[in-house]
Amino acid sequence: MTPEQELELGDSQVKLICRWHDLARGSGFAVYETENAEAFAKYSLSWNEHMDLESSIVLDDDEARAVAKGLNAQ
Repeated sequence: MTPEQELELGDSQVKLICRWHDLARGSGFAVYETENAEAFAKYSLSWNEHMDLESSIVLDDDEARAVAKGLNAQ
């Protein structure tokens, strides 16, 4: 896929940070950044005809602390 084709699938709200390919196993790993879960879901669905995807939401230390503080305040 060319960078131009990748941009056509993408969304300006979903930023590709890095991507690695395991060609021998036909798998890979990618990291994306977004503030918009709906935009990421739409982007992920655009790959459905090509491959199966598994997604995980991760937070950096500051974001995780903020979430934990919010839970502790309840």
